[in-house]
Amino acid sequence: MLCLKSESKREWVENALQNLDQILIDNAHWESKAATFALSMTTRYPEKSSMVQKMIEIAQEELELFQLVHYYIL
Repeated sequence: MLCLKSESKREWVENALQNLDQILIDNAHWESKAATFALSMTTRYPEKSSMVQKMIEIAQEELELFQLVHYYIL
């Protein structure tokens, strides 16, 4: 399902499942940071139209992921 290149250790999986809220909070934090960074690039380099468009797309994707994670946290 995840197409991982190696198998996860059973202990790690059990620990992750026991701390799922912490993992989701951490994930939400990084999704938000990624969206913020992408948007900051659009204001730093507004003359680079193709890059600005790509950064907007990345910011939108990251915010959608943040929204999903945030939904599951609550």
